[in-house]
Amino acid sequence: MESAATKKPCIRCTKSGGIITCGGCQQWFCTRHLLEHREELSVQMDQVGQEHDLLQRDLISEKSIHPLVTLINKWEKTSIENIRVAAQDARDDLQKYLDRTNIQVKTTLLSINKELQVSRESDDYTELDLIRWMQQLAELREMLEKPSTIDFIDDDRTQPLIHRIQMKQREATHTLVRRSEKALVRTNAMLSLVNIPHNANWESNGITVAGGNRKGPLSNRLSQPIGLYVDDDQTIYIADYGNHSIVEWKCNATSGKVVAGGNGPGNGINRLNNPTDVIVDNETNSLIICDKGNRRIMQWFRRSGTSGQSIIENIHCSRLVMDDQRFLYVTDNKENAVLRYRMGEKHGQVVAGGNGRGDGLNQLNGPTGIFVDQDYSVYVSDWGNNRVVKWVNGAKEGIVVAGGQNEGNDIARLSRPQGVIVDASGTVYVADGWNNRIMCWCKGATEGIIIAGGNGRGDKANQLHDVMGLSFDRDGNIYVVDQKNYRIQRFNIRINRA
Repeated sequence: MESAATKKPCIRCTKSGGIITCGGCQQWFCTRHLLEHREELSVQMDQVGQEHDLLQRDLISEKSIHPLVTLINKWEKTSIENIRVAAQDARDDLQKYLDRTNIQVKTTLLSINKELQVSRESDDYTELDLIRWMQQLAELREMLEKPSTIDFIDDDRTQPLIHRIQMKQREATHTLVRRSEKALVRTNAMLSLVNIPHNANWESNGITVAGGNRKGPLSNRLSQPIGLYVDDDQTIYIADYGNHSIVEWKCNATSGKVVAGGNGPGNGINRLNNPTDVIVDNETNSLIICDKGNRRIMQWFRRSGTSGQSIIENIHCSRLVMDDQRFLYVTDNKENAVLRYRMGEKHGQVVAGGNGRGDGLNQLNGPTGIFVDQDYSVYVSDWGNNRVVKWVNGAKEGIVVAGGQNEGNDIARLSRPQGVIVDASGTVYVADGWNNRIMCWCKGATEGIIIAGGNGRGDKANQLHDVMGLSFDRDGNIYVVDQKNYRIQRFNIRINRA
């Protein structure tokens, strides 16, 4: 406490004699009220001591349960219940399928039994009949034990039953953080950098995994496919330019399913007009589509499936890709640029080109395929300049990483490049359009290596005809849009052990 330098009234009785100021609250008190104030402080001191003792008791107590542990226990109980309910639903569904199968087997078995009785009584049967009956019985047994119409599907694209929890420390406090499990799987539509061993190459003969049945609108055909997206389960999404649709083609399927468009060309929300590319946005469970003929980018939610919504308009779009921050990159053929959009915004930022049509390092000429790596560098197939150019994030000029020696078919040149992808080592893979081949260019190389095609234009397993889109799957197999053969070819990776 300090003596008052000047006379000020007591804060409680307004007397001005014998005034002393409190060094803590800086209030002025007379002698009597100063003693009361000290008694009040003493009571508060006791309360602080009690709180200290309680905290110390809780700290050393082995029986106390931390509030965050209670939250974890609640999460555990809820998660187990969600799994139990989902498992029971699956068991119920399976039993329905099995009941229907049993009825079918019983009906067929009864028919076979009658035929056996008649044949035995009349002694009218041959070895061929015996073989036929055994085959029928074997098929019925397989229907019971291994029903071909029932699949166990682990669908990681649906809303997860369990959300992962984790403890995350920030500064001086602990926080229970809950994150969607979807954040732990493939990141949206970003083309992940695949690790390709240095001693890898690819089979010279491709396998047709979609189309290949000539041009047409039927479910087992494609019509001028351009872009594609390969999901983690090797499901392929194809921008079928000529059929004005996006087709989903499951692994090992013999036909595809239209999942967007397919209602003829048009500009309604249920139609597409010459789509050129598609990606999957796992965050919103939707398809993002380059609807070139309508000069717009469409978002098509996979759950509804019947119509989409325009999210970017008035853009001469050709290809698109999304990075791990959910920025969308789109090639604009009119502006000869690559534009970057934040999802939900209508106006993009130029990240490559945009300085008119030309062959300067700050220019592009009809950009087609694009790829974005984990450093947000943009790789662009510069179609009219027969090169692939890398634009480092924020750069004003690009760096030629493939081709750039004028058009040609030797291994130092490209001819109208299309799709482009990059692996973890920085090797560039490019669909060399009019040379009907796939090439890879190691980092810093002045010449490329032919890894698929390059055997002349044709429809054989080792040939291609106007290659377009290009993608890896998670195993490093390469998928190629073989446009004029109306098919998607997969070239399987192989590792040289020698």
